[in-house]
Amino acid sequence: MLIEFKDKVQSMLIVILMTMPFDSLQGSISDNPVLIMHVQDWSEAHNGRNIQLLNSLYAQTVKYYGSQYTKKKCIADKERLFKKHPHFRQLIISTIQIDQLANGDYVCNFKKRVYINETVKDYPSYLHFRKISGNWKIILESDIVTDDIKKSKQKTQKAQIPRHAIEVDVNGDGIKEYMWVVAPELLEKELECKGPCDSYARCSNPKIPTLKIEQCLGGKIENLGDLNGDGGDEIGLYPDWFTSTWHAYRVWSLHHSSWIIPIKPFMVWYDHLQPGRILIRKDPKKKGYVLIKESDHDADLMPIVIEKSIKIKPCKA
Repeated sequence: MLIEFKDKVQSMLIVILMTMPFDSLQGSISDNPVLIMHVQDWSEAHNGRNIQLLNSLYAQTVKYYGSQYTKKKCIADKERLFKKHPHFRQLIISTIQIDQLANGDYVCNFKKRVYINETVKDYPSYLHFRKISGNWKIILESDIVTDDIKKSKQKTQKAQIPRHAIEVDVNGDGIKEYMWVVAPELLEKELECKGPCDSYARCSNPKIPTLKIEQCLGGKIENLGDLNGDGGDEIGLYPDWFTSTWHAYRVWSLHHSSWIIPIKPFMVWYDHLQPGRILIRKDPKKKGYVLIKESDHDADLMPIVIEKSIKIKPCKA
């Protein structure tokens, strides 16, 4: 019975397509009925709280309203929506325009009407489909209203980002953020700070906690890449200070929304900070280890560089 019902629905969709304007049929005719059915299934799954159906429609990773989500995280967000708004429902109130992209993917554009409590609002929306293992899957979900809000926020945040900020992805969500160091204020003509001589590494993403760097008069954050295999970039810093050309190079990793020190700080002589020199990198021969270039003295008390392999935490098994 279910197969017969699906066949009847697909036949009806083909009839509807024959009466739709030509500009709504820019994709392949053979794929249009299937894609339209998927969009309708997606919408009705929200009204019926059908998590199993939603799970079957999404790809393993989805660009979800501007952020890169796993399918699991995407489904969890839908469940939170249904729990928070038990009377939530939505309707597609326009024709579904299908556009084929150069890589063979399709974008389905439509207008949805959302009912939340006593509020009713229309959203120009779109779903991006890709054929994976012979099945069409949603790889992107968003709407124009959300896109505009995010663009406005990003523009405001970018205006507040200093020029010396660097790009990183410390939380491993696939979205680049900016980090920079805010140095303490110094007293004029004195080797003294107005308050503690601590610096702070700030991030353009408000969800990333500010990192306090003690006994530091500034410096430039370095993106070290993903050294421990947890998906996020590690950051490093050679701190500025009043005196001495020997300082401990420090490394941090964001772990469960908290900053940790994954390796013990190691000494580096200032003259060994040559442009292009890599002080720390993954050990290609030992998983979960990194190679550091530490400064030391030889028998004649001359500065030398010693390469060591040390374990880094946390790391995936």
